Amino acid sequence: MPSHKIFNERPECQDRLISFLQKMGYTYVSRSEAEQKRGSLSKVIFTDELIRFLSDQPYNYKGYEFLFSGDSVQRAVNALDASLLQGLSMASKEIYNLLTLGISLEENVILDKDVPVRQSFDLSYIDFEHPANNIWQVTEEFSVERPNGQYARPDVVLMVNGIPIVVIECKKSSVDVKEGVLQNVRNMGPDYIPHLFKYTQLVMAMNHAHNANTRSVMGFSYYCFFKACFFAGLFCHAIESYSRWKFSTKAPNTMETTDSNL
Repeated sequence: MPSHKIFNERPECQDRLISFLQKMGYTYVSRSEAEQKRGSLSKVIFTDELIRFLSDQPYNYKGYEFLFSGDSVQRAVNALDASLLQGLSMASKEIYNLLTLGISLEENVILDKDVPVRQSFDLSYIDFEHPANNIWQVTEEFSVERPNGQYARPDVVLMVNGIPIVVIECKKSSVDVKEGVLQNVRNMGPDYIPHLFKYTQLVMAMNHAHNANTRSVMGFSYYCFFKACFFAGLFCHAIESYSRWKFSTKAPNTMETTDSNL
């Protein structure tokens, strides 16, 4: 097991970030609790949270509401685990389509016991139209097992319905934020933890003064760099960009800020 050593970027950047996210409405999940939810360090999803979210979604048939069967929910969970055999880019694209469009699943609907009907219904992994229905969580020191049995450990991970949507690398202000960018790019490689980054839709590196972000499959040259005089405003703009992904909605209780340097 990896050491739970705490690094000196925490009070300056990481702790402030987590505190800000909690004020936005994210629930903090400790490192030990997150590892229990994952089951093993080779897994990156909070499966119970994802099942809970999917199981609460009804579908409508002829004016009646039904819940998806346990088998259908499990098929949705399994479908999200896209194979990396064709590379990170293809797996990320497949997962992106599922996250934005949902999945169609067949259900046996019985209104009349003598006439069962089998029909397809859509199940969503994220409720873009009603953000408050989602499960918003933040955890830190997210150790993930590599193929060689060693570990890589992103600093902060944002989970939406148990899915690791955002990965953030934090650095102290004396360290160039590009070091965090290079760390993220390295961690996407096949010898590191692409099985985490295939799910992520926003990858960030930051210190107290700077921020850089990109999609998970992009290399160093695709990162966008920003400078901000107000940390909270910087991150708010980044997270709003993610939350406007499909329906121009915001994360819960997003704070309005103004930053002329963005």
